[in-house]
Amino acid sequence: ARQIDDTDFADSDFIIAMDAKNLINVQSWAPAGFKGSAALLLDFDRRASHRQIPDPYYADADAFAALIPALERGCSGLLGHIRENLARTGE
Repeated sequence: ARQIDDTDFADSDFIIAMDAKNLINVQSWAPAGFKGSAALLLDFDRRASHRQIPDPYYADADAFAALIPALERGCSGLLGHIRENLARTGE
């Protein structure tokens, strides 16, 4: 993860946030011509019981480790979404 900057909107098809606060910031920063998508990672996990990844920054290593399965499922779902779109558009 890193801070986004203006070039990300020109260079990216997807900008993925972990929580609603960051997603709102990304969406408000996006220029009018942004053709990509801004979404939460867990929007791509159909089995997720929640939509946000909590920030474990002030917690211990176990809190970070506990997030790995959710992150992996979200990434897998995002990859599946990208593959479906590529197959549909033929790109």
